[in-house]
Amino acid sequence: MSKTTCPSLGAVWCRAEREDEVCYTCGGLIGATTLFRTFQVERSNPRPVSMPGSRRRWALGRTIAVFDRHFECAQTHHVAYVTVSHVWHKLISTLHSCGTEQLHDNPETATEASNLIFREIIAVYDGFCESYGRPLEMWLDYLSIPQWAHETKVNILMNIGNIYASSLLTVVLWHDVDQTAVQVIRRSSGAPTDRLIAAITHICSGAWQRRMWTAMEYLRSAQVRVMLRGYILCDDGDDLFMERIEDLWQQASNRLGSMLDLEAAAGLHRNHLVPWQIRGLTSTRKSSANHFALAFQHLALKGCAVPLDFYYALGGLVGFQERLVPPLAGARWQIMKFCLEKQDYSPILMPPYRHTASNASSSASMISDLGVSALPYRKPGSGCPSEAPGLCSMHNPWAS
Repeated sequence: MSKTTCPSLGAVWCRAEREDEVCYTCGGLIGATTLFRTFQVERSNPRPVSMPGSRRRWALGRTIAVFDRHFECAQTHHVAYVTVSHVWHKLISTLHSCGTEQLHDNPETATEASNLIFREIIAVYDGFCESYGRPLEMWLDYLSIPQWAHETKVNILMNIGNIYASSLLTVVLWHDVDQTAVQVIRRSSGAPTDRLIAAITHICSGAWQRRMWTAMEYLRSAQVRVMLRGYILCDDGDDLFMERIEDLWQQASNRLGSMLDLEAAAGLHRNHLVPWQIRGLTSTRKSSANHFALAFQHLALKGCAVPLDFYYALGGLVGFQERLVPPLAGARWQIMKFCLEKQDYSPILMPPYRHTASNASSSASMISDLGVSALPYRKPGSGCPSEAPGLCSMHNPWAS
């Protein structure tokens, strides 16, 4: 393969069970244990990568060193690594859900998707190193999870919460948020009201704020740095700028006379998100609360393409690390039982989902197996995102 092209999706997302696939740290066979795969994008004078458990990939003229370990070894030996929390590109997500047949049915599209994957991997890594000052190993699901190797992927999903919790920090990639909006939030308490509202809604309505996986990843991360459009790494952002945003939001409300007028000006009716709809993540993370009901509430308002993934993310928040057994009702009861056994009684306090004619759409029917709904702190109304095929668009927890 040319060093200017990219590995195929099959090479990245499929995993053959090889007898020589060993751990970079201990040298033991990885086999059916949890695979922990990190990488470094080498900038200059690449060091030899010849030890067992490591290899090189060439993409877009760059050298990517890949390291495979047992996840237990990474924890025991305190491997320093950075995780990335991001939203998948639509084309990549579509090909992923279609499966390996796309390699043969749509080879050109598969090649385009591979190029997108490696462009993002390289850009995120370069943007991080340029600001952080030293190279570290990075974990990013595009490359770190063999998406079409089911058993390997399930083992990783069972430990996904700990993967983020054990990282040195998490890069939260806001690929659609401009630096100018963050500058307004940081500096401009005296900015014109319309400019202030535009900056706040631009940040709050980003794609990252709408996804279930990114919510789980943020809640489990020890430290966070935000990366903006253009792969610009901020030197702050651990609270997603929410403290500053809420102060400015209140100032804007005072200027307009009421919160309802402010929400109308912000375009709440046009599917824009506003601070009160997303601030719960930061307060929950600060409090380290991880009981079932609160975790369920946060995730149920976000977009999720694969219903069973909801429960792997939920398990990642409450500490459940076992294989989930379909159907969804079975997965739900596995996690509920786990929580009750550790004296988290919040599942008992959650009202059952009531299937009625008014919510009997095909999507709502699919999610009715969730069986429970989160108790609201405030009714979200029309602000819940609906463009993604996720839980928030399939099932309204506040529906009668």
